[in-house]
Amino acid sequence: MGKFDHIPELTGADTYLAWVTQIQLTLTNDDLWCHVNDVVDPKDLLGSASYLPVPADATAPTVDETAAMRAWLIDDSKAKTIILRRLTPGVGLLIPRTTNVTARAAWKILQDHFHRSDVSSQYVLRRQIKALRIVLCGPGLGLWPRAGPGLEWAWAL
Repeated sequence: MGKFDHIPELTGADTYLAWVTQIQLTLTNDDLWCHVNDVVDPKDLLGSASYLPVPADATAPTVDETAAMRAWLIDDSKAKTIILRRLTPGVGLLIPRTTNVTARAAWKILQDHFHRSDVSSQYVLRRQIKALRIVLCGPGLGLWPRAGPGLEWAWAL
């Protein structure tokens, strides 16, 4: 059994919540959540956002600055590896395979693609569909067929 076998594979929006919860716990346990989190909070010692250190003189970084940048990039690569490890091949294609894509950028891409804000947004969408159905299929209009393949869900609302 591997270290990441407990993490469900991200196949789409239906597995996103379970996947994101386990990935966040794993990244936190490995002290890498700071590479994904974008909130800077001095009180949050484990999760406060961490960014690539910038040398005082960009043309001539010191040995210590170079070491700090290298350590940050290695940790960011570890975080990105954890994120990418449990994706289906199709989902994995969403993330560009370049070295300049950080763990935070990969996380944001997946979040933007699969995260559903809350249950209330489902009710808003349902009301909009009902309103559209009333407008399009009002008395005598008949612009939207009442039956047909793939439309049964609309009339169940």
